[in-house]
Amino acid sequence: ENKAFAFIASLKVSKKAVERNKLKRIARVITSPLLKDVPSGICAAVFFKPTILGKKYTEIKNEIINLYKKAKII
Repeated sequence: ENKAFAFIASLKVSKKAVERNKLKRIARVITSPLLKDVPSGICAAVFFKPTILGKKYTEIKNEIINLYKKAKII
């Protein structure tokens, strides 16, 4: 199976590496169980916007899932 996901949180999102890395870890945890629904051959890059900071886990999860559905990944 060749599926690839990249999560990018630039310095525009936060100057603090800790916050950027936390966002990427959360996104990986959310995406991992969804991989079974992703067709083979999908390669996606998820870019975070600064507005994501301060949101709760469930809000981030809903946004990422909606994004995947909108892009017809799942």
